[in-house]
Amino acid sequence: MRSLVGKNELLYRTGYLQYMNPDGSATSRTFKLRANKNETELSVDVASLTIPTKSIKDPLKFALYEIRNSNVLELGLQTLHDPLPNSESIIDNPAHAVIIGIDINDEIIPAQLARASKRIEI
Repeated sequence: MRSLVGKNELLYRTGYLQYMNPDGSATSRTFKLRANKNETELSVDVASLTIPTKSIKDPLKFALYEIRNSNVLELGLQTLHDPLPNSESIIDNPAHAVIIGIDINDEIIPAQLARASKRIEI
């Protein structure tokens, strides 16, 4: 069952290394919904429920970014704790959460989320 993630929580988001700026910061694409997957929610992990090495699947392909949930909430979005497995996934991830309220065509909010995030070195 989904529940609201606290305002003071940190969230982890993985992003392909190819979508990273030269300085290591995230591009907006890291926080954009993928139309080819019909996404309506952005997957993240609640940092207090995991460790960085569990949140990043393959550090040779992905970078890990941290963002405060307060930054997400300030943009009018919500973060819901959505532990896996659930009805749509067999993957085991008790830290899984989703950010909801992003429009698939929105370019601004993903850019704001990217600017508010910082890269975590693994």
